[in-house]
Amino acid sequence: MDVIDWNMIAAVAQVLGFGGIIWGLAQNRRTLQTQVALEFYRRFAEITDKMPVELRLALSTGPHWATIQDPLRGQMLVSMLSYLNLSAEEFALYQKGRLPKDVWQVTIREIEGNFAKPLWQSIWQDVKAGYASQPDFAAMIEAIVRRNPAPHAWSQTLARGSVAAS
Repeated sequence: MDVIDWNMIAAVAQVLGFGGIIWGLAQNRRTLQTQVALEFYRRFAEITDKMPVELRLALSTGPHWATIQDPLRGQMLVSMLSYLNLSAEEFALYQKGRLPKDVWQVTIREIEGNFAKPLWQSIWQDVKAGYASQPDFAAMIEAIVRRNPAPHAWSQTLARGSVAAS
């Protein structure tokens, strides 16, 4: 007659139970990260929906920041600050490892696309001092702007006729 080693069975059951808990926590973590990402996307969509169309759909040939008057100027400024504040919040979470890289990649592509536009770059020059307390975030935006110089000088040179047509 074989004797069942209940201690061994209990030990195996504990190991399997512990493994199940670890697996469940990993699944729960990814679910929570997805919920956080969806909340950020919702908040960005809300900001974008309220953003003046001149800012949201800014083109390289659009109006220059210096020529925009109130109340549109004030609306654009509020929208830009809301966008930057949420971006800075997400950036801080990413730096602390609380936001997955794939979620951050979606946001950084959007930021890069927006700051390739001269209007966004011009507004940034007016508001960047407000991000001195977040130097890593400000440095990131500055690096994006440097990679995408606004074509103002070139277009102004063309407008004056200083460059010969090819």
